[in-house]
Amino acid sequence: MNRAVESLSELQLNDVRNLLKSVDALDKDYLKKWADYLGVYDIYEKAKA
Repeated sequence: MNRAVESLSELQLNDVRNLLKSVDALDKDYLKKWADYLGVYDIYEKAKA
């Protein structure tokens, strides 16, 4: 996600979306925490949509 901050291409967002949808065992609270810490929380939220 960090790379997406710089270029924010639709392809990168789709990669994150596909990962979030395809892996059931993701710890979403952990991801939210680190997305916020890394300053990419808005991108994380956009990818979840």
